[in-house]
Amino acid sequence: MDKEDLINIGIIGLSESIDKFDLSKNVKFESYAITRVRGSIQDELRKLDWLSRTARKKVNDITSIKDKFLKEQG
Repeated sequence: MDKEDLINIGIIGLSESIDKFDLSKNVKFESYAITRVRGSIQDELRKLDWLSRTARKKVNDITSIKDKFLKEQG
């Protein structure tokens, strides 16, 4: 996925945040929009991963533990 695709996905997220923003919730639009845009991009990137989110987290956890062990053992 190239940079243009990510920008377009972010724009879609921004557009959705404009449509779904609720002023009565006492949340800044900026905070709401940032979360929606970031979420849109992350969702699209996750679709490209052949592992589930749970499996990906386990792989990352194991990698972190291995790296920490190797660092401590020198």
